[in-house]
Amino acid sequence: MRTAIHTQHFAGVGHHVRASRLARAFRQANGSVLVFDGGRPFHTAGEDPVARTGRVQLPPVTWGSQGLEPCGGSASLSAVLASRSRLLVAGLCRLQPDL
Repeated sequence: MRTAIHTQHFAGVGHHVRASRLARAFRQANGSVLVFDGGRPFHTAGEDPVARTGRVQLPPVTWGSQGLEPCGGSASLSAVLASRSRLLVAGLCRLQPDL
């Protein structure tokens, strides 16, 4: 089974941890997994289960005082969202997920 998972964390990494566990379970069941990670990159202590699956690091966004905003501030929100959309579509077309 080909599975796509999207994770987006704003405050904390709980969503990333849950997505990692799902990805590991699907992979162990001999599935193909592609994780789209839209949160700010962070360092993990030990092995990150998503590292053993396919990962697409989307340009990160965060929730700021004005709402959704790009991390780092080097690009406009519209440019970041357009880039995220292109990466998502390309990854989904490549994987052609069942789930």
